[in-house]
Amino acid sequence: MYLFFCYLLSVGIMLSAVMVICSKSSVYAVLSLVSAFLNVAGLFVVLGAELLAFLLLLVYVGAIMVLFLFVLMILMLNEEELQGEKSKLVVFVFLFFFLFLFCFNIGQVTFPNWGANERGIVLLGRGLYIEYGEGFIAGSLILLLAMIGVVELVGDLIWESNSGVKRRG
Repeated sequence: MYLFFCYLLSVGIMLSAVMVICSKSSVYAVLSLVSAFLNVAGLFVVLGAELLAFLLLLVYVGAIMVLFLFVLMILMLNEEELQGEKSKLVVFVFLFFFLFLFCFNIGQVTFPNWGANERGIVLLGRGLYIEYGEGFIAGSLILLLAMIGVVELVGDLIWESNSGVKRRG
């Protein structure tokens, strides 16, 4: 039963990823990406990493995807300008390659038993704050800069739409 859910969620991840590539609208692509993240979170739950599933939902689905949708709606991008030619052959080759790998590796996957006696939050805390503290702080600063950039962009757009005059040259 465990492997069934792993394979089911993995197929859901692949289908959502293909929908991200093949969707005509950028909003539908973002919603497909949310679906892929939900499937990955489900896979984390099945594998016993509930904390990672929660963090993935909180950070990616709750923050970054909302930011993507917000930027898409604010900028109101023309879909015809964004599309270009997407080759269906690339998607077919991608799917064929992964199905080929899936068929030959089924049943040969083993999962390491890292920290079986410790809870996930303890391992995550040690990893983030002791071993990778600098990278964690750098990632936090990058997210802070992204938030400041969005506020600045929206502030400029609101100023221009209300007054008709650009705030900066």
